[in-house]
Amino acid sequence: MKHSYHSRSFVKGLSAAVVVLFASFLPAPASAAAAQVIGEVAYVVKSVEIKATTNAKWGPAKVGQTISEGAEIKTGAGSRIELKLVDGSALRLGPKSHIELEKAKFNGNGQKEFSARLIAGKAWAAVTKLFGFTSFFQVKTANAVAGVRGTQFAAALGQDGSSQVKVYSGQVLVSNKPIYAKKGATKENRVEVAGPQEVSKKAWTELVASAMQYITVSAAGKLSQAQPFKVAELPTDREWETWNLERDKLAGLGE
Repeated sequence: MKHSYHSRSFVKGLSAAVVVLFASFLPAPASAAAAQVIGEVAYVVKSVEIKATTNAKWGPAKVGQTISEGAEIKTGAGSRIELKLVDGSALRLGPKSHIELEKAKFNGNGQKEFSARLIAGKAWAAVTKLFGFTSFFQVKTANAVAGVRGTQFAAALGQDGSSQVKVYSGQVLVSNKPIYAKKGATKENRVEVAGPQEVSKKAWTELVASAMQYITVSAAGKLSQAQPFKVAELPTDREWETWNLERDKLAGLGE
């Protein structure tokens, strides 16, 4: 693999799902619904800011701090953070990273609906098993979406605006469709994208990568065929991948 990427990896699965509700001892306004706690901060290194809910203010992340749907996280230089989600999954951010938890719902039957938008930097997720046809766990970049079809996958953005998804075990569906999709557009219509080009529905592509394969999505949305890779193959990825795999093993999220 000749490309240099800022890794953001998404890994592994077991089981367990718990629903935790955010409770307040103060009466809530009738129009306000209680926010569902979806996890907590499990590990922090150096400077990390977190907005724990959509309407919360930015503040320093602390171990044990709860997070809800809509939370955002930013890390500084040399910083890292690990979130433990209520379904047993782990989500980590590397240095100079920014992520938004757009949708995160879990229930007691093991079903989950999780979607995060990686705005900058790199992230790693150890994903527990999905139950039911409506369950999903996906991470979006500016030009790609990676969704779990197995247990372990990784994603990365290149400095040239491209994205990369690396699969460590199981299978992952990679799609470029969200870049082109616009409100009001139909599958039959051509959709105008940023710049002078137009992309037809034929350019909306989905590919499946299996264990130890990666797929690259160019800045323009073109998907490459799946190619093989080895763990820690790139010096820029080596420490990050090794650290995350060790954290997963300690948490019992390995195979």
